[in-house]
Amino acid sequence: MMASTGSPSSAWEASMSTARRSTPDERATTSDSENLARRSTELERAEAIVAEEVNRLTSWLESRETIPTLVALRQRFEDIRRAELTRLEPKLSALSLEARTRLDEITRLMVEKLLLTPTEQFKLVSDGTMRVRYVDALNRLFRLAVDDQGESLSEGSEAAGSTL
Repeated sequence: MMASTGSPSSAWEASMSTARRSTPDERATTSDSENLARRSTELERAEAIVAEEVNRLTSWLESRETIPTLVALRQRFEDIRRAELTRLEPKLSALSLEARTRLDEITRLMVEKLLLTPTEQFKLVSDGTMRVRYVDALNRLFRLAVDDQGESLSEGSEAAGSTL
């Protein structure tokens, strides 16, 4: 072995003489373990993405279950609006067709305005348990009837006799 003179090439020669040389099998094992570590990291990322998407889908499906109640609520309000216009028809008969058409439009817009904010707020509820409570409260407060398929069971004659 040569004596180290302090020059860069001497230091390199000294380090090379003591360096352990790896075999192709050892290099393959190192490469496999690095590859396995990369795959494991990618698998964790993929699982996180899948879990997030499953949560989003579940939330969306749960929100879809509330739609029949919102439809029934809107239908209840519309039934009441129409029943009241029908009840007041004798008093409204003196109005022109144009005025009655305008009155129908105004009352329809009022119902839409009354239901807009509660509907928007209801849709923002992300907690499934709270959403179920809201659905139950709406069904009880407004005597909404929704069948197993989510169809409104309210009838116009029932709404005419209802009071809020």
